Amino acid sequence: MSYLQPAQVLQQLAETLTPEQRDKVIIVGSLAAAYSLGGGRGVYTKDVDTMIAPHAAAIVTGEEVANQLMGGKWTLRRDERWGQPASADVPPDRRPLVRLHPPDNDQWFIELMAAPDQAQAPKLERDFYPIATKHGHFSLVSFGYLGLVQHDAVASEFGVRVATPAMMAMANMLHHPAVGPDLINGEDFGRPIKRSNKDLGRVVSLAILGDTAEVESWAPRWWEALQAMYPDLAPELAGRAGTGFRQMLTSVEDVDQALHTCNVGLLASMGIDHEAFKRYAIVVIEEALKPLEDLAKRGSVS
Repeated sequence: MSYLQPAQVLQQLAETLTPEQRDKVIIVGSLAAAYSLGGGRGVYTKDVDTMIAPHAAAIVTGEEVANQLMGGKWTLRRDERWGQPASADVPPDRRPLVRLHPPDNDQWFIELMAAPDQAQAPKLERDFYPIATKHGHFSLVSFGYLGLVQHDAVASEFGVRVATPAMMAMANMLHHPAVGPDLINGEDFGRPIKRSNKDLGRVVSLAILGDTAEVESWAPRWWEALQAMYPDLAPELAGRAGTGFRQMLTSVEDVDQALHTCNVGLLASMGIDHEAFKRYAIVVIEEALKPLEDLAKRGSVS
């Protein structure tokens, strides 16, 4: 992992893209969290996730952004299996994703993703959208609930938009209705980690960095976003948003994994222990999830 300063990465990306492209790029993940809540601190990460939005423009804009970056000497991430473009006859789910190192730096990479199709009900499975660039064929991956970040993404001083902590927290929880068995590559965190624990632990990281005042603002913002993005499903989604998060907290092993990912990522150097982690997790439940569930109940009755 590399220690990245969010402003420097945003500036470097913005300088390569056109103004029209910048407006359709939303930074998500740890870099977005550090930009919003880091207080000037950087973050340890190896990847900078970006989502191209809206969905209707994702393929065309994704091709343009990929061409623009590669034309600006951004290079494909080294990978024995996925380090080369595919041919046109390769199915979308077997093509490499667009993962590019910045010029003269192979310590981190940017990944291009696509906003999900809001005309379809959100789902847990990934979608892959094929794109054709001047350098070959790739795919943009899309995650169903990540579309929520479009709702209130903020424009940075560099023109590139940044997802808010509130929407990233909601997307992570909806994406993991239960703690699943899928593991992340052990090289990322020094040991095997369940992907759900990493993503659900990120919610606690956001709560710790934002403190109680930030978390207290989440429920009304979540409810507004769910109604705007998924009007027919909003009460159901709000009612079950916290199931995986609560399940994680019942397992010592899962909490330990989640805390470990926090302490080597967003919370590096803060020395958060199990007690503090659990305390802030309870804040998320009491100050955000329960109020959201109450809003959903009142909304479904009215």
